[in-house]
Amino acid sequence: MPRQPARATILAAACLCTLASIADLAQARQSAVAIPDTPLRFGAFSAQFRRDGTFSLAGEGWPSMQGTWSMMGSEVVMRLVGAPPECADAARYTVAVNGGHVTFSLVNDACMDRRMILDRSEWRPAGEAVVVPERRIALTAEPKRGALPPPAAPAGRWPSFRGPEASGVADGQRLPDDWNGATGKNVLWRTAIPGLAHSSPIVWGDTVFVRPRSAAGRMRHSNPDSMATAMPRTIARSTSG
Repeated sequence: MPRQPARATILAAACLCTLASIADLAQARQSAVAIPDTPLRFGAFSAQFRRDGTFSLAGEGWPSMQGTWSMMGSEVVMRLVGAPPECADAARYTVAVNGGHVTFSLVNDACMDRRMILDRSEWRPAGEAVVVPERRIALTAEPKRGALPPPAAPAGRWPSFRGPEASGVADGQRLPDDWNGATGKNVLWRTAIPGLAHSSPIVWGDTVFVRPRSAAGRMRHSNPDSMATAMPRTIARSTSG
């Protein structure tokens, strides 16, 4: 191929690439999100992105930030002026504008202070009042539960460890002074308990609750005819080893 036609082809291709790049850049600028040039607020922070390409960002107890900004499509590129080394690089955020509200979402930002303020933040015009939605408290009926066992007379119950009020006192129980498991003296009934039961038995009305360590969580003996009258003066003895 002759040299001149080849050079012409290369130059034409270069021109086409340049024109395409310029067109893409122009299209990106035309479709860029427009951040309003008005004072913005986000909680205790204030900011403004001016049309001349400068911005300011401040908040009580936070370092003030000033710099330049530019838009590329839906992304804003920010550079700080006089920033410390960790904030010297440009930052990029995706921007969304909806009715004067501006939302920033992180793309890339090495500056921790700026990132903590801007990432996932929603800014509103400084003069716009914050509307707090009304909250209503609704009362709903509690699901019905099973009936509780009837209360027992104080003289016939042992509701917790160490008895009523955790006092360790068993007044009015009429307990026997001695008993014998082999002969059955002063023993009304007995039942095997699977496993060791180190916790305190609970006596409530005509029911005795125990909690073995290794098997069933509750053993129950109920005999209204005998226990209601005989339990205060007799004991139950486990036959397990």
